[in-house]
Parts: sequence; C-alpha cells; structure tokens
Amino acid sequence: MEFINLDKLNVDVKKKLKPYCNSVLTKLTDNVKSIVVYGSASSGE
Repeated sequence: MEFINLDKLNVDVKKKLKPYCNSVLTKLTDNVKSIVVYGSASSGE
C-alpha cells in the first residue's frame, strides 16, 4: 500500500501515523479503501 500526501503532515504526526496505518492495513487488508486524518490529529495539537 502506498501512502500519499504525508508530506503535508507535521513531522511528529507523520512518525506516529505511518506505523499506525501499517498496523491497520495489516489487520484489515482489503477492507480499507482510505484513511483520512483531520483536525488536531493532523496538526499534532
């Protein structure tokens, strides 16, 4: 799975988000079509 638009995220958020996304995708495989991050989750606040 390729992650796109991660360059728009805060560096600290990106470091935490990539492993989380990999974990979700490993467990749910083809059932996930997209993962959207918004609000304070995207800014790290």
